[in-house]
Amino acid sequence: MMTYLKEPDEDDLYISKQLQELRVELDVKRREEERLQKEIADVLNECASGDQSRAFGMAVSRLNNAMLVVEGDSKQLASSLRTISRLADNISSKVSALDIAKTRVVECLQLAGDMYDLGVCSEGVDECISNEDYEQAAQHIHRFLTLDRAVFQFISLFIVAGQSVSHSYEVLANATTRLKGILERKLDAAIDNEDIAGIQRFVKLFPMINEHDKGLLQFGKYLSKKIIKIGDDNLKIMNVGGTDDKRVNVLYADTLFLFFEGTAALLETNQPIVENSYGPDKLLDFINILQVLERLLRDERHTKFFVVAERLDPLELDTLLSEICLMNTHTEMYWRFVRRRIKECLFRPSFPRQNSDEKVRRKEEREKKLDQLLNRSLVGSKMQELLGNYLLLEQYYMGESIRKAIDTDVKEEGLLSTVVDDVLFLVRKCVRRAMSSGSVDCVCAALNNGVALLETTFYRHLYNAIQVRRYEFITSALFRFLSEPAKPVPLRVWEIDTGLVRVKITLCSPVGKTSYCTVFQRSDIETGKLEHAVGQLTDVSRKMHHLASLGMESLFFIIEIEIIIFGQGNQLCRYNSLLLIVCSEVERQMERVIMKCSFNRLGGLQLDREFRQLSTYLSGIAGWTARERCARLAQIVALLNVENLEEAVELRDTTRASSIARVLLASDAVKVLQLRTDFPASLVQKLDL
Repeated sequence: MMTYLKEPDEDDLYISKQLQELRVELDVKRREEERLQKEIADVLNECASGDQSRAFGMAVSRLNNAMLVVEGDSKQLASSLRTISRLADNISSKVSALDIAKTRVVECLQLAGDMYDLGVCSEGVDECISNEDYEQAAQHIHRFLTLDRAVFQFISLFIVAGQSVSHSYEVLANATTRLKGILERKLDAAIDNEDIAGIQRFVKLFPMINEHDKGLLQFGKYLSKKIIKIGDDNLKIMNVGGTDDKRVNVLYADTLFLFFEGTAALLETNQPIVENSYGPDKLLDFINILQVLERLLRDERHTKFFVVAERLDPLELDTLLSEICLMNTHTEMYWRFVRRRIKECLFRPSFPRQNSDEKVRRKEEREKKLDQLLNRSLVGSKMQELLGNYLLLEQYYMGESIRKAIDTDVKEEGLLSTVVDDVLFLVRKCVRRAMSSGSVDCVCAALNNGVALLETTFYRHLYNAIQVRRYEFITSALFRFLSEPAKPVPLRVWEIDTGLVRVKITLCSPVGKTSYCTVFQRSDIETGKLEHAVGQLTDVSRKMHHLASLGMESLFFIIEIEIIIFGQGNQLCRYNSLLLIVCSEVERQMERVIMKCSFNRLGGLQLDREFRQLSTYLSGIAGWTARERCARLAQIVALLNVENLEEAVELRDTTRASSIARVLLASDAVKVLQLRTDFPASLVQKLDL
C-alpha cells in the first residue's frame, strides 16, 4: 500500500517542475517580443521623417514616367509590325502571282517550242527516210515521241492550230511505222550478210524510236549465232582430240574455257553499244538473251559419265572428277567476269542523280535482277546438274578407294600406318579437289562424305583390327609359350593406336576454318556452311580418340598377359632393347631438326653443351652402346662447334683415322658446315673433307 501511495506524489512533483520551467521560458519570450516591437516602432518613426518620404515619392514618380514611355513605344512598335505585315502579305501575293505567270509563260514557251519542233520534224522526216538518212529520221521521231502530250490537245481546242497539229501527228506516226519496218529489214539483211558496221548502225537506232526490246532481241539473235559458231568451232576441235596431246585428260574443260573466253570477248566488245544506246537497265535483259550453252553441255558429257561399264574403276574416275572441277572453275570465272562488267555499268556514279530513296530502291532492284540472272540462268542450271553428278561420282570414288585401301591392307598384311596414310590422303585429296571447283556446296558435300566414311567404314575397320589383334595375340602367345617361349611378339595393337593418334592429329589439317573463308571470299551464309562442315571433323577426332583409348586398353591388357605368361626373365633384355631404340630415335630426330636450322659460333657451343648432357644421360642408363648409337650425331655437333674451317679439316682427319664405324660422308660434312652462317659458302664448297 505504501508503494501505491508514493507513485502519485512523484508524478505531481514532475509536473510542477515542468510547469515552472515552461513559465520561465514564456517570460523570456515575452521580454524578447517587447524588445522587437520597440525596435520596429523606432524604425517606423525614423522612416516617417520628411527627407526619406520625399525621396521615396520621387522614385515612384520616375518609375511611373518610365512606364508611360515604355507603353508609348510598345504601341508604336505594334503599329509598325501591323504595317509591315500588310506589306509582306501584299508582296507575297504579288510574288505568287509572278510565279504563276512565270510558270504559265514557261509552259507556253515549251508548248510553242514543242509545236515548232513538231512541225519541223513532220516536214523533215519523210525526206530523211527517202534519202536513207535514218539517223536524222530517228532523231525526228525520237523528238516526236518525247513531246508533251499537251501539244496534241490543240486538235480539239483550236481549229486552225488543231488541223496543223493533227496533220503533223499523222505524218510522224506513219513515219514511225515506216521507219520501224525499214530498220527491221535493214538489220536482218545486215545480220544475214554479217555486216558488222551495218548491224551496229541499225541497232543504235531502235532505242530512238522507242523499240528497245525489239532492237535487243534482234541484236541478241545475231550474237547468239556468233556464240553458237564459237561453240561449234570448239566442239570440232574437241572431237578431233584438241590441239595439245598433253591436255587430253582435260579436253572438255579446255573446250569450255575456250567457249567462255570467246563469249566474254564478244560481250566485252558489244557491251558499250548496249550500254550507251539502251541504258544500263537493258544490259541485264541483253545478257539474259545470250543463253545458248545447251549445245555444249548436252549428251556428250552425260554419255561420258554413264555409258561405261557397270562397275567403275575408282582410278579411272580420278581424272574425270578433276576435269569436272576444272569446268566449274571456268564457269565461276566467267560469271565473275559477267558480274564485274554488269556492276561497273549499273552502279557507276556518273548516272543521273536521283534522291536517296529512289537510288536505293533502284539499286536493290538491279541487284535482285542480277542475282536472278546469274543463279537461274541456263549455264548455272547445267553446271548444277553437272556438279550433282560429280558429287555422286566423288562419293563413289572415295568409298571404293577407301575400301580398296582397307582390303589391300588386310590381304597384304601391311602396316596399319599405310592404310591410315591412304585413307587420310584420299579424304584430303577429295576435299581439295572440291575446293578447286570454287563451289562452297561441293566442299561441304565432300566433307560430309569424308566424315561419313571415316565414322563408318574406316572406324569399323580399326575397331575390328583392335579386337582381332587382341584375340590373335592371346592365341599366339599361348602357342609360343608351349613351343618357343623366348621369341618376342610384335605389338600390333601399338601400331593401331599410333595410327589412331595420327588420325586425330591429321583430321583437322586438310583445311581450317580460316583457310576456307580466306580462299572463298563468300557471303556470311556460305561461311556458316563451311564452318559447320569443318566442325564435323572435331566430332570424328573425338570418336577416333575414344577408339585410341580402347586400343591402349587392349595394349595394356596384352602386356599384362605377356608378363604373366613369360614372367620376368626377358624384361631386362627388352628394357635394354627399348633404351637402344629410344637412343636411335632421339639421334634421328635431333639430326633432322639440326639440318633445318642455322648456327653461329655461340649456337654451336650451346648445341655442344646440350648434346653432351643428353649423351651423358643416355650413356648412364643404357651404357656405352648408347654412345655408339649417337656417334653420327656427335660428329655433326663437333663440326658445328669448330672455330674455323682449318679446325673442321683437322677434325675430319682425326675422325677418319679413328675406329668409329659410322663416319660422316664428305657431302654430309659439307652440308653440316653450310649450316654455319659465319663460314663463307664458297670456301666450304672447296674443302676436301
